[in-house]
Amino acid sequence: MVINENELRFNPFTEFEFESLRLFHEQMEIINNCRIIKNDALKGSLHIEMNRDELKVDADFPNQDDIRSLLLLISPIVRSKERIHYEKIISILLEESANDGSRSYFETLKDDYKKSLSSGLRYGANGKEYGDDDIFNLLLNVCYFHFDDSKRKKLNDLKGLPHAADSALMGTLCVHISFLRFINKIISDYILTSNK
Repeated sequence: MVINENELRFNPFTEFEFESLRLFHEQMEIINNCRIIKNDALKGSLHIEMNRDELKVDADFPNQDDIRSLLLLISPIVRSKERIHYEKIISILLEESANDGSRSYFETLKDDYKKSLSSGLRYGANGKEYGDDDIFNLLLNVCYFHFDDSKRKKLNDLKGLPHAADSALMGTLCVHISFLRFINKIISDYILTSNK
């Protein structure tokens, strides 16, 4: 999306709103400096070949320690109960938009973000369908931050799909990082710099 500097205007932020935007920006700067992002290593490949009786899968994904580090850093932004959850940040920007152009811009951004998160691959297992974003959330809740047994059962349904979790994780992380960097640039360029 192209930003028209003449249209992007904000009403004064409350102290809480401004502090939330500042905290989001600080967390994004930490994310931008983590090894996997700094080295442009957030990418992977998955090649599936199916012959008559054989399924051959070749996968190349980043180091699990790097992924785990990124997930720990991104968690305050993607977990809905956190103060700097991306939807809360977009809502602040939308709520304090000072004109129709800004409001329209952030409504479109919010819609595009949601569409991008839900537009990845779909996986079927045991009569259920899972999207990349579903698997991403299952992984966060099962492997990294909680040990929810009901979600673990859902994730186990996907075990028969080689590398589905890795692929979903990479796809969703790439969408998040792309949009979050964009939102951070707006906050940095249009809000934090004008309040110094």
